[in-house]
Amino acid sequence: MISISAREALTGRWAISRVPYLLVAPTTIASVVLVESTSFDPSELGGWLIASAGGYLVFCALLYVAHITVFRNRAMRPVPIAWIFILGFTTGAIKGITTGSLSVLLNIEQEGAQAISTRFVTAGFLGLVGVPAAALVMNSLEDYRVKRTELIAEQILIESKEFQSNEVIAVMSSRLRSTIEKELGALLVDLKKTLEEKPRFSDSWQQIADDLRTNARESVREISHRLWGRPSSAIADITLVDISKAMITTSAFPLKLILPIFLVSAIPVNLNDHGSGALPVRLFALALSTSAIYWSAELAIQRWRKFKHQIYVSALLLAALIPAAYTALIFGDKVDGHFIGVTITIAVWLPLLTVTCGLIDTSLKQSQEILDNLQARIDKSRVRTISENNEAIRLSNEMAKYLHGNLQSRLMASAFAIELAGNSHDSETLSIEIEKARKSVTTPFDQFTSHNLGSVSQEISNLIRLWEGVLTTEIDFSGDDENVSNIETRNILHVLEEAFSNALRHGLATEAKVILKSESDAISLRIIDNGIGPRSGLPGLGSSLFNSIAGSNWSIDRGPEGIGTQLKLQISK
Repeated sequence: MISISAREALTGRWAISRVPYLLVAPTTIASVVLVESTSFDPSELGGWLIASAGGYLVFCALLYVAHITVFRNRAMRPVPIAWIFILGFTTGAIKGITTGSLSVLLNIEQEGAQAISTRFVTAGFLGLVGVPAAALVMNSLEDYRVKRTELIAEQILIESKEFQSNEVIAVMSSRLRSTIEKELGALLVDLKKTLEEKPRFSDSWQQIADDLRTNARESVREISHRLWGRPSSAIADITLVDISKAMITTSAFPLKLILPIFLVSAIPVNLNDHGSGALPVRLFALALSTSAIYWSAELAIQRWRKFKHQIYVSALLLAALIPAAYTALIFGDKVDGHFIGVTITIAVWLPLLTVTCGLIDTSLKQSQEILDNLQARIDKSRVRTISENNEAIRLSNEMAKYLHGNLQSRLMASAFAIELAGNSHDSETLSIEIEKARKSVTTPFDQFTSHNLGSVSQEISNLIRLWEGVLTTEIDFSGDDENVSNIETRNILHVLEEAFSNALRHGLATEAKVILKSESDAISLRIIDNGIGPRSGLPGLGSSLFNSIAGSNWSIDRGPEGIGTQLKLQISK
């Protein structure tokens, strides 16, 4: 009986994924070359390499054809579960036929019927197992990524709430502002001298105006752009290697999966080298040695978890090398080039099979212990650093917008006003405008009031006015302003700014609708635009920002009727 989660994995989005096949390609191709070669002559090795690679390329090409045809809509409309098994056996069998046919064409095998029939069955079986296994593993990896991201988001939310008190933000803002003022002061030092030394000369106004424009366009803009582009922190995504490390304590050696596949894959070479009479004994010896080593390693891991990785690797090496030892000593096999080739193949194939079966078993179990193991590897100080960095980024962006929108505009306006006064020979107005410019340069943050927030509806209206002309926005607010705190208001503004920016830069939107609902226990926010919709890619600053504000209580998908983008976010009170 196949579980619901396994059924979804085998019929849905990850039914076909290129990643596992790219990872195992070198091993799969090389194993055929090593096992099939007898003399290890360069021409023979080259022939088997071509035959093996050709078969694998046909296998991958067939998977790709399935990906763009019968499996193309699997994310929205899952395929019947039998299809993935049929696909696995068919593509595997065709791979075997191709490899066998090429070996005959290249004159490295003489018996065409035997070469094709043997590989048809073996490769078909491996495909029957391998393709569904790849689907299970990739689906499991994605599930763990999603669950782990949700856990990280909740941790970031908890940490971020500590940073969002007015006192903490005020301190962080003061430090950042002080740093920017020093840097800006160093860039504007020549302009300050010009404004202090030359206002009494009637012929200096044009130079003052030109200097104001130059500094506004270069110095102030350069700092604002650098502040806006401040890099965010992130926790690295989990990979198959991470899952493999985490599974060691739960599904390190699932022999119920390993032994059948390993023994079936060992039949052809043993049959060819030693005949059908010796086959049962040799397969029994393989099963016995592999089971004994893996059972012992499993007990050792449970006893000495501190050394679990060392024990695991040692067991893989022992299981891969022991068959060579007892076949030479007990069965008296001749140690020649073919013997060495088979030994190397087992040393590569068995560890890969063991890890893959462990991943499959983990995928079927969906073990909470695996998720806990992955979560425990996240450094809590790292999460706190990300939360602190999120707040610093917000402040940086606020100051960047202030420098770009306020200070730069004031300097440009002063330059224009000074030119008007100078051209009209109005010395009194000229002195007043030069004094305004001097004040703007001397105290650049005199109009920076990011912490003096009004009501949420007032602040949203102010924000919408800033985007007028480029984004037409409609607001639907239900609730009471009094029920929304300053911290919640600030968070709502941050979300809106990020959503508006993404709607314009990435979605090419022209209209947006904001639906805000404030209740006693939570604030729900929905932003819908008319752009081209969300596009896939790596999570960026926006994802980290939303995590720090709402934890995992947010989502981005297509808007109503599949048009545009819709961001849903809920802030718990």
